[in-house]
Amino acid sequence: MTERTEIVHMDRAVRPNIFDVYAEPDLVWAIVLANLMSPFLWDLSEKVQARGEAHLDINRYIDAHFTHVLAREVAEQIGVLDLAAERERIGGEAVDRAAAAIAGELDRRSSLGRLDPGVDIRPLIRRGQFPSFFYATIDEAHAYRTLAGKRKHKPVGVTSCVDEAALVAGLIAIGRNEIPDHLMIFGSPTHYTAFTTEADGAWWYNGKHEFFAREGWRELAPDSEPVLDQDEFDARLPGFDRVMTPLGHYVVSRQESTIPATALRSLLSDLSGFFGRNVRQIREAEALEDVRFVAPFSAEPVRDVLPAEGPEAVPKTMREVAARHPGSLQAAALYCFRDLQVPEPRHYLTAALRSHRTAQYSEKIATVSDALDVLDGIGGRTSIFATRDRLSMPDEVLYFSTGTDRDRALLLFVLLHGSERIDPALRSGLEIVFTRGRSFVRGPGLLVDADSLETVDEIDSSIELLLALS
Repeated sequence: MTERTEIVHMDRAVRPNIFDVYAEPDLVWAIVLANLMSPFLWDLSEKVQARGEAHLDINRYIDAHFTHVLAREVAEQIGVLDLAAERERIGGEAVDRAAAAIAGELDRRSSLGRLDPGVDIRPLIRRGQFPSFFYATIDEAHAYRTLAGKRKHKPVGVTSCVDEAALVAGLIAIGRNEIPDHLMIFGSPTHYTAFTTEADGAWWYNGKHEFFAREGWRELAPDSEPVLDQDEFDARLPGFDRVMTPLGHYVVSRQESTIPATALRSLLSDLSGFFGRNVRQIREAEALEDVRFVAPFSAEPVRDVLPAEGPEAVPKTMREVAARHPGSLQAAALYCFRDLQVPEPRHYLTAALRSHRTAQYSEKIATVSDALDVLDGIGGRTSIFATRDRLSMPDEVLYFSTGTDRDRALLLFVLLHGSERIDPALRSGLEIVFTRGRSFVRGPGLLVDADSLETVDEIDSSIELLLALS
């Protein structure tokens, strides 16, 4: 077994997009753990648990109160990713495999006459672009309600399939006060879904509108009709190739597992017992002869992040583990949560510099005054997270036109750093300084208060956090 000790690209956890998660499957669980730090999810859990039918009520609540946004809407309102840039950043094999799988699934739907024009992004892919699908915590999903437009009944949040699978997993964990090993998120580049087994049954949360207990699936696709088994599964998840659990992941297409062999066989047996032996993708996944088993992250088990003290202690527990294991999944969850008490704050700068909307603004920046004019146009002074202790990315500040002094400092840093017309010496020497009540961007010959937007002579209080690229 090969030793694997950490998540190498921790900046991917800050605001993971569709290709980040495809290349690093464990980031799905970083989103789950980040949600468990949110008071919003715990409040939602109380509402769900009050209904009394655990699994079914989780599905009903998410179905009724969260809405999907179509791919074309994402491209039009949020923007697009450049596939060439994603290949350079992540690696061509991962990006090309994911994009090809998505285009292939769209081709399949089109051939069956089942392709909604709102999800047909094949023209974008042919142009080397892709909708900016960033997977969200519950707090970000809530903020992005604006994508739903004007409605009489505003949804609680706007989500993708990964977002909803992570919400399901988090609500199951809160309801049980533990993260069970057999709680899975599985799927393909085109769709992710949640699945869990307990002593009294098994349940599949297949995104919007579909929820199956074991008995319901067997009625839909009985073992006596193997073709129906396969057809029903293909209609929902034709490209199944990965399973993500608290124990690690198994990627069928890479024949790689960080889940120990015994546990993986048990998990796949759960899937086989639910879907039946006739489903080709499940049957092929169970053939483990050529699988390369890689040691999971050397950190404390994920199941330990729900302390007996209650939800207020979850962030504290996560920070303690991250301090001991800076490359752990718990540390990744802190970056995903945008917590400021992280082992390496510079990862926020690396992630922020990939802000596509902000990059378009940077192209027009010729002077520091130009950048300050952009910040002056940001009307709101609060965070989408309702606290200064979590950091919004620059694109989010621009999109929602709001941000704290800390959010604004990060936006100013990226605007200046990304402009090729700003003095290279200034760009390379930029850093962000947070004090208890104020935030500054400084560099050679520059010190700006990010809240007042005024140039100042000195920082007049003790520095709490310094963010720099090196």
